[in-house]
Amino acid sequence: MLLTICLSSFCYIFLVIDHYLRLSGSVKLAVIFKGMASLCFLSLAVYSFINCRKKSAKFRRVSVFVLTGIIIAGFADIVLELNFVMGFVLFMIAQLFYFYAFSGYGKLKPKFFIYSAILIIILTSVDIASPLFNFEKDGENLLFPSIVYMISLVVVVVQGSESFKMKDIHAKTMAIGTSLFAWSDFLLEMYVFPSGIFSKGVLEAIFIFSNLMYYTGQLMVAWSLSKDYCEEQN
Repeated sequence: MLLTICLSSFCYIFLVIDHYLRLSGSVKLAVIFKGMASLCFLSLAVYSFINCRKKSAKFRRVSVFVLTGIIIAGFADIVLELNFVMGFVLFMIAQLFYFYAFSGYGKLKPKFFIYSAILIIILTSVDIASPLFNFEKDGENLLFPSIVYMISLVVVVVQGSESFKMKDIHAKTMAIGTSLFAWSDFLLEMYVFPSGIFSKGVLEAIFIFSNLMYYTGQLMVAWSLSKDYCEEQN
């Protein structure tokens, strides 16, 4: 628990420094501290995975693929700063690992398809019709890739929410963490694809709040790997 508290604290400290440097115009230096913040939840994930020595077959699958997804996402955090499209692709790959991990909870139920379809229709409509976004970036229209990424987030959150039904706090934390991860990306869309409806100050606030949600979610997911919460289903 002490290590979890320390890594989480350092993560937020590095995040504060990252945002301060960005506001000061030192973006390159800020990227270094962003990487250090990501390293904190990566370290927590690896430690949690190793520390959970007794794993059921179901949780072994969940933990291995979630850990892989976290590692890819942590790497994508930095790549996104250097090459937006490549970072975007890496995050997509991370979502595939998350989904495969959560599909280990059991067969996909009809409600998974119903809830996913409802959310996808609503969020796609928002992306297309809302005045919040302008998906033109560097001369390219990124609406379609954004919708595809949004779909991957939806199916991960819907399937991952199955763990919220389990009694163990680690299972519930996993569900909440993945939800925070997903909704942080929805907020980030407003910052990355601004339509001009918000002032620069509002956009900066959105960016900060989005990052706070993202790193909190990743820390929660990382900590959730410290105990086999699937064993209650066996």
